Amino acid sequence: MSSLIVLDISQNTISGHIPNCLGNIKTLLFNNVSRNKLSFKFPSRIPNSYLFSDDSLELVTKGQVLQYDRNLHFMTLIDMSSNNLSGTIPPQLFSLIGLHSLNLSNNKLEGEIPNEIGNMKNLESLDFSTNQLGGEIPESLSRLSFLGYLNLSFNNLTGKIPPGTQLQGFSVLSYMGNHDLCGPPLTKSCFPDDEHVHEDGNEFKFLTWFYIGLESGFVTGFLGVCCTIFLNRKLRHAFFKFLYDLKDRIHIMVMTNINRLHNYTGIFHS
Repeated sequence: MSSLIVLDISQNTISGHIPNCLGNIKTLLFNNVSRNKLSFKFPSRIPNSYLFSDDSLELVTKGQVLQYDRNLHFMTLIDMSSNNLSGTIPPQLFSLIGLHSLNLSNNKLEGEIPNEIGNMKNLESLDFSTNQLGGEIPESLSRLSFLGYLNLSFNNLTGKIPPGTQLQGFSVLSYMGNHDLCGPPLTKSCFPDDEHVHEDGNEFKFLTWFYIGLESGFVTGFLGVCCTIFLNRKLRHAFFKFLYDLKDRIHIMVMTNINRLHNYTGIFHS
């Protein structure tokens, strides 16, 4: 099947497995196995009775249905959406470097997105939505410069969306439903705890230096006043006179309050 042009086994009740030799179909234009009940186990061959060709096809790409007639030979596409596919995505699939559109949405695929996806330099549309894919989004995906449509929503993807305008430029809808995914364009920060600790650390540092400055200022001011008093005779005498007067005033105030308290308790007992 190395010279296969069109493979369309859509809208059937075919059971069995998708072969792992898809990566050898270098001239593949269209492979449509959508709306079937296939399992993703990858045996070695597929019956020739399922092969036929067509010069006009409706293809689902970039989130919409498009009709291809004369330009069909310019469009290479694999659509396996809306099946019961299970297992992991085989890395062999990403050896189709001429592929323009890949749709594996609405299945039960699991595991991580293979890093080999970065080999598909001509990919314009990628839809892995509504599966059970986990792990982080591979960095290699951010290097697909022609990618104009991306849908990874409703999976179990985790971690930070790889930086760069290629992936962070897509809508939030491309990533929704992945609760452990973070980073732009999502509003969820990847390091909320670290940011909180960083803010608390800055506040603690500010308060530490504030109190150090306050204590230093108090000590400096106190020593300055003491030196001024003890070096100036008139100020020294005035200061000690103030202390003696203050002591007498405090003594008189205390004795007066004690006498008032005694008088009050005597009236209460009588």
